[in-house]
Order: sequence, then structure tokens, then C-alpha cells
Amino acid sequence: MRIEPGSTQPSRRRGTQSPAGDPAMLFQRALSCSHNGVVISEVCDGHETIIFVNPAFLNMTGYQSAEVIGKSCAFLQGPLTDQEEIAYIRASLAKGEGCETTLLNYRKDGETFWNHLTITPVPDADGVIRHFVGVQSNVSDIHARDEMIRDIICRQEVIFTLTPDGFATFDEGGYLSYANPAFERMTGCMIGDLYGISVAELEHKINALLRPTTNQLDISNWQGQEQKLAVLEMLIPRQRFIKPYVLNGGSASAAIVLHLRDVTHEHEVDRMKSEFLTTAAHELRTPMASIMGFAELLKLQEFPQDMVQDMLDTIHRQSQRLTSLLNELLDLARIEARRGVDFKCVPVSLVNLINNTIQACPREDYPARIILNDLPDIQVFGDWNKLQQAVMNVIVNALKYSPSGGSIHIRSWIEGDICSIEVKDQGIGMSPAHLERVFERFFRADASGNIPGTGLGMCLVKEIIELHRGSVRVSSALGEGTVVCLTLPVCKLSSVPG
Repeated sequence: MRIEPGSTQPSRRRGTQSPAGDPAMLFQRALSCSHNGVVISEVCDGHETIIFVNPAFLNMTGYQSAEVIGKSCAFLQGPLTDQEEIAYIRASLAKGEGCETTLLNYRKDGETFWNHLTITPVPDADGVIRHFVGVQSNVSDIHARDEMIRDIICRQEVIFTLTPDGFATFDEGGYLSYANPAFERMTGCMIGDLYGISVAELEHKINALLRPTTNQLDISNWQGQEQKLAVLEMLIPRQRFIKPYVLNGGSASAAIVLHLRDVTHEHEVDRMKSEFLTTAAHELRTPMASIMGFAELLKLQEFPQDMVQDMLDTIHRQSQRLTSLLNELLDLARIEARRGVDFKCVPVSLVNLINNTIQACPREDYPARIILNDLPDIQVFGDWNKLQQAVMNVIVNALKYSPSGGSIHIRSWIEGDICSIEVKDQGIGMSPAHLERVFERFFRADASGNIPGTGLGMCLVKEIIELHRGSVRVSSALGEGTVVCLTLPVCKLSSVPG
């Protein structure tokens, strides 16, 4: 059998007849029916040229036979073809060796396709390699699928690396096969030390980090269904609350998935809500008890006029306290819910704001005197009523917590684009422990009850000032007084709505 140059078909010698079972005919039909592209090249004087291609190759590349025969396969290459792979092919052919690779090739119309290529050397009777057979297949769909899988794996790896939740997987034998960095941070166990340990060993490691008297991790008896376990209180490497989940991974390498979620913030929010409700109920019940008690006494019997007047004064005072508490609760809830969207912000004169606030303060009820230092003639941009409420709360606190009198100094200054308003008193002051809780709801530095108040004032100040893009700083020493400093951005012409 020989191959006619310029043909896609192997041919018989002229003047001969081939029976139906002739190997040459079978070879011809096999190459014609093959779905893989077949190329036979000849090496002559160090140059390789194509002497045969089958129909599948032409269909794959879009070329005609006459455009291919006599050329090198380099015509399939383009700017994105991997040159390292081309060098590998050339080196293999130069040594008379076969090779296998996948290349990005180009069709006649310029469209790219991924070509899986296997090249086999064909020695002649003398053992000299004069021909190479290349079998090619279009694996673009497979390559695209592999790229998609690699992309999915890469994205999943990024997600599991960056997620704050801890994940650990166990294989079908119950041995740890994977743990992400967050799992390491939560447990304090190095990932390298975790691989290959059993479920029971990991349970033991984690339970050693928990508060002994609380829930313990138990996944050894897991039944294969998704399950939420009891919250764990972890003490090491630091105190936190962890919510564990056990899931079915559905694969041999991830038969069991342990998911740890840090719910410390949610636990703290729930605790604060419970404390808030308990304290609010107590604060509301105290004045209500006085109001109801004295009202019942007045209904049940007659009292001297002076005693009746005292009872009515108490009812009135407790009603005012109750109204004040409810108003501050409603203000706080409204501010937190609306986040300042209903603030009516305008340029506000700092001098007018502080002077009007001082005039509105009930100074006659307290022995301390207010000393107002020179104020800069500037404007801040904000809601007049809310800013006055914040400054009023600070000044009234200074008056209330200065039962022995003394001076309350109010001053203001500008640094760059920031205006600071400072209120300094000579009152009872606060301990470091009290100072840490100054913005907590219902917290009061005076626990005796002799100083009236709801414990919501500084919480409101913080909310209002921060919604005006400012800040609140408090410094204090027990028996030496307190300094509260409010900062607000200075009003610029460009920031004022036109």
C-alpha cells in the first residue's frame, strides 16, 4: 500500500484489484470513518511535511486537502498557542520519540479549538523513522468543562479560606480530610496537626476548650441527617459561643461535614435585649408603683391636707419621671430605626445652640454654676432640636452629678474641619469600671437613687452625635469630676443644600 500525495485516501497500486477483505480497503474505510483527525507526515532532509489527512481532520480544521498536503502542521498554530508545548513536540520528534499533549489550535476561519494530539513515530524496514502519525481530537468541550470545574473549585477554595465560619470534613472512615483556616482560628489547633485524626479525637480536642459545666460536642453518634447541635461556650483560645452543625457531605472524602459558626455577637445581643427588657420593666414599674399606691390611699381614706399635697406631689413627680422615661425610650427607638433620615439638617450657629441650651437648662434646681468660655463664631450642619437635645443631656448630667456645687466649664474650639464642644464638671466623677459602661442603656453612675434620671441620656447623646458624623469622648476620675467632649464637622458652604 502507498499514499498518493495530495489525497486524503490511501490507494492501491494501479492495475490491481482488491477483494472486499483487502487490508488496504479496510484501512481506507477505517480512516474515512474515524471521528479523530489523522495526519501522516514524512520527514525528508530534516523537514516534516504532511502527506495524508483524513476527512475528520479537514472537518476539524476547516481546510481543504489541497491546502494542507505538503505543509507542516505549524499552520494550525496561532498567537495563543503554548510555545513550551510546541518546543516539547519538536524535541520529541527530533529524538524520534512519540508524544502526547493538548494545544490551542486555530481553524481556517480563525476560531480556536483545543486539540488533543498524540504523535507516534513509524520506522521503516531498516528501523529508520521517516514518518509520523498524528491522531487529533477536538476536546474544546472537555477543556471548557475542566476549566469550569477548576474555576468552581478555585472559588470554593477562596470562599472556604475567607469565610469566618469553620469547616472540617471527615472521610468515610471517620478521619479528618480537610479543615479551613477559620476552623484553625476558632479551635486554636494547627491545621497540619488535625489531618488524619478521627472524629472522636477531634471531639476530645474541642471539648477540652469548652467550659466544663456547659454543653459538649458530640458527633460520634451522628445518624447521617443534617443536625443542629447545642451552642458551645468556648474558653480557649478566647471566650466565645459556637453553634455547631453536622451535615452529610455526600462524597467519600467528605462524608461528614462539621460546621462551626461563631454566634458570640448574637448571644451578646440576646443577653443585652434580656437585660434591657428586665431593666426597662423595673424602671417603668418603680414610678408606676408609687403612682398606683398613693392613688389607692387617696381613694380609700381621708388625709390631712398637707399629707394629700405631699402624695399628689409624689404622684406628679413620678408621672414626670415615667413620661420622661417613655419619651427617651421612644426617642432612642426612633433614632435607631430611622438612622437619622428624618433629621431636618440646616446650618446651625454654635453660639446660638449653646446659649439657647444653657437658658433652657433647669439651673435653679442645682447648686453648680455654669461658666461659658468664648465660643468660635462657626456653624455646624445638623438638626437643631437633636443637637440641642444632645448638648442639653450632657449639661444636665453635669449639673445633676455635681451635688456639692462647683463650676461647670463649657468651651469650644476648632481643629481643621472639626469643632469640639467640651463640658467639664467638678462632680462625683466615675470609676474606670463605671466609665466603661457610660453609654449602656439604663446605666447610672449613682446607684443610690438620690440623683434623678433614666440612664438613657448618654446613650441618646452617642446616637445623635454619631448620626451627625461626630463622636463622643468621656474622661472621668472618681471624686474629681467628668469631662465630656462632643465633636462635630464644621459646616462648609459646599455641604449645605442649595
